[in-house]
Amino acid sequence: MTVDTLRARPLRNVARHWRPFTAFGAVLLLWLASVRFGWVDPRFVPSSAAVAARARTEFTTGTLAFDISESLRRNITGFAIGASAGLLLGLWLGFSRTAERIVGPSLLAFRQIAIFA
Repeated sequence: MTVDTLRARPLRNVARHWRPFTAFGAVLLLWLASVRFGWVDPRFVPSSAAVAARARTEFTTGTLAFDISESLRRNITGFAIGASAGLLLGLWLGFSRTAERIVGPSLLAFRQIAIFA
């Protein structure tokens, strides 16, 4: 190896580790610029000051913990309903040859949609 390749290798490693931070910084700068120059409606992309004020309100009033627990409850309930329905449908299709002939082709068509999506 030459001296130049030994010097270039650490720089490549540093650049690789900083990529996620530069992407985050670019998105943050785009957000600040879009609010500052009025490129978007503040109802859709609020300013950083509005977000900080709302976060301060949520933390001080204690509603953040309640909101997080409600969202988590809804997500777990939806997962339980979907997993139960999928498990029952899978068992039904696995044990019934008639069900597989009737419902199977439709499920295979839906499976192809997921591949293309």
